[in-house]
Amino acid sequence: MQSKMASRLLGLGMCLVMVTACGKKSSSKSPDAGDTSQIKLTGTLALSGTSTALTLTNTALTDLSVYCVSLSVPPVAGTGSIAATGAFSVTLDTAGVSVGCFILDATKAVLGTMVFKDPAKSDLNGNAKSSDRFALEGGESQLGAITLNLSTGKAEVDISKIVAKTKNTTTALAEAYDFTGNYVFQDSGVAAPKGYANLCTDAQQHTDHNSCNGPSLNMPIYIKRIKGVVPGTATPAFAVSFWASKALDVLCGNKLGVTFDEAIKHGIDLTSSGVGSGDFTWTAGLADGWKDTANARARNSLLKQENVASFKGFPGTKQYFKQYRTFTCTPGQPCSDGAVTVVSGFQFNANTDESGCRTAAGKSIQMNDWSNMSCTNTPLTGDSAGLTKNSCTKTVDNVAVTCVNVGGTFLANGTPVANAVTRFPEDFIVLAQGAYCDNNHNNQFDGNEWPNFDQRGTPSCNAGVTATQGQLCSTIDATTTGGQLAQLRCYADNKGGGGDKFDTCAREVRTNWSATTAAEFVSGKSQPKGQFIFEKLDYDSATSASVRGEDHDYRGIQVGDNFTDCEVVSVFSFSMKKLDTSADLYGEMVRTETNVSPKPACVAAFPGSAPTKYMFKLKKQAD
Repeated sequence: MQSKMASRLLGLGMCLVMVTACGKKSSSKSPDAGDTSQIKLTGTLALSGTSTALTLTNTALTDLSVYCVSLSVPPVAGTGSIAATGAFSVTLDTAGVSVGCFILDATKAVLGTMVFKDPAKSDLNGNAKSSDRFALEGGESQLGAITLNLSTGKAEVDISKIVAKTKNTTTALAEAYDFTGNYVFQDSGVAAPKGYANLCTDAQQHTDHNSCNGPSLNMPIYIKRIKGVVPGTATPAFAVSFWASKALDVLCGNKLGVTFDEAIKHGIDLTSSGVGSGDFTWTAGLADGWKDTANARARNSLLKQENVASFKGFPGTKQYFKQYRTFTCTPGQPCSDGAVTVVSGFQFNANTDESGCRTAAGKSIQMNDWSNMSCTNTPLTGDSAGLTKNSCTKTVDNVAVTCVNVGGTFLANGTPVANAVTRFPEDFIVLAQGAYCDNNHNNQFDGNEWPNFDQRGTPSCNAGVTATQGQLCSTIDATTTGGQLAQLRCYADNKGGGGDKFDTCAREVRTNWSATTAAEFVSGKSQPKGQFIFEKLDYDSATSASVRGEDHDYRGIQVGDNFTDCEVVSVFSFSMKKLDTSADLYGEMVRTETNVSPKPACVAAFPGSAPTKYMFKLKKQAD
């Protein structure tokens, strides 16, 4: 799990925010193409993809609108309707500023974000450089044909193909303000416009994290601007990194996290930046920056398992056993286990759009108490023969909950086994023994002796019972693919402790628990916990700039009796402008997260959602 601080910022897929109530609205008149006092954006919009969050099958383009806003104090906004042909026109009563645009649905909720893409440039991940805003002078800018992908929420605009009154930023680069410094988040000083979330207090963050998952009031942040040049020229180019504190940056060695050569390959030469080349200086004892080889232990027993793309027509997970029991049921009496059959096989749990537990309204929930469930079993046929659909219902707090699982028990050769049951952990192939509370004093885990874990991952039991520590992760047999994955899962289970304490330089890793190989388990570039972003910085004036980062991450959901990981894309875009009267900054950001996993259960569990928008002031602090 990521730390709370990191989830506030790193998990923020931040894109350009829209301002309504407190911003200066644009004029309703349409300027001539030669009117340089106003910005006019024109183009044609089409739709592609699907959205599980919004019913768009029968939605006409005429139900949508384009909303654009400037980065200025106050912001200037404008809205344009979309014709049946897809044509639109938006006018803003301002010029010489950066502009970002959104596509709104009939209820004026954000349906998608325009992303200005420059194929000729790359970000520090090697992807085409993208920005949520575009600097424009007055007059008409023709954006051309734009397609909004409803699956991703992106409406990409290729800037090489548009006819625009582009603002010349040469002077801005030469006189670019250095934003480096310590800041704290503060209220912007005005009531949050409609659609914005207010900054929460730290206390609210702890008590209502679902509603307060952005930055909190008085939360510190260290902004570090890094100056370089366009490779082979003297033209200034910039990058920026955000840290929990300046002290953490120093602790991690004042490093880029990439080599100078890698940065040059992606369009920025940082050789003379004063920041060190290469990976960070990790705290001693952390292999690869995150594996505590001396102390990390298995919290829960780790089984031999495999994620498969298709088994009898379903994606899902196989968990391997060494023995099973055959149960018999007599009406009016509890079911009973038969004799143990020693044979190799596996249990399969399918990942379907029905899998998991949901209310009648379709809300996904996690069940902790499986007692008193009313269940029906339906054998599947055809290519799915051997699998059974199990549907159980229960009322929890006056709400009906239905849990669905498609699965079955099979021998190693794929032969289905009827009426089979396996008991955890004795029937399964265990690759690592987890911690447990030996309530029965028999020196073994009996299936229900789960310990409690504190924030640091230390297990504890009820009074009078000593917790038995789990196996050291470093001692897990990693000679097989399954063992390698089990060892990585073991280390990953131990990486989330510490809360907001950044007293070590440890790597923030994004883990894919559905990976089929060790190489797929950890994704993303090297980045410390407490560093929220490192990416190129784009200036649109001498005192305003923005940064945009896009990361792939994973979110776990319950599928039947197991969990699967869903790949999501988090977009991070942060815009800041120095205030004229002080060293403080005006800031805007939004949280955006989109599921990109094709797994049916992921599509159902992570419907698209509108961005969470914030506006605030960053108060400059002493070094």
